[in-house]
Amino acid sequence: KAATSSHSCGRAAGSAVFLGNNLVSSGRIEEGLALMERAREDNHRLGQVFLRWCAAIYGSQWLLELGDPSGAEQIARQELARQDHGGAVNLRTQACAQLASSLIGLGHPKEAEACMSDIGFDPMTSPGYLIARGHWEAALKQAAAWEETVSGRGTVMVAQGMAALGARALALLGRPGEAVERIEKWIGVIPAFGPRLL
Repeated sequence: KAATSSHSCGRAAGSAVFLGNNLVSSGRIEEGLALMERAREDNHRLGQVFLRWCAAIYGSQWLLELGDPSGAEQIARQELARQDHGGAVNLRTQACAQLASSLIGLGHPKEAEACMSDIGFDPMTSPGYLIARGHWEAALKQAAAWEETVSGRGTVMVAQGMAALGARALALLGRPGEAVERIEKWIGVIPAFGPRLL
């Protein structure tokens, strides 16, 4: 019974990440953000590193888009402070990119670049960073390259994230039709990626 209960809690905590994201997408902002924050804490407690990371990245991205770069920075810093990512370099890289985007939102571009350089990552290869700086064409190019690379490795959710960033860049470039096409192939896998972008 204990094992069954633990499994159920794990599934609930995992589902809460994507439900929270969808709630924010549909306009239920406070409810969605609260659910993602709870999912972040629950998945950390349960040792679900990847799901906690998803909750952190989604939550931080939403706060940044909603005009709260300080809150976005706090979540990104907390995720980077974790020491349990193991060999999953992409997780730390994307958390760092999210922190950099938040720092740009706070008006600290130099600190943002230093943050990424500290982990040996060129900020000009980060789609999220490039979008935050207004370099939308460059962001689109990098997102496409990352999407191809990580999907080839079988890391589907990271590839989805890159497709989402590419779609965001396309939308900002005034090409919403192409943006929709870019994410359509992923929507059937995890619907949360579709509504929040366009």
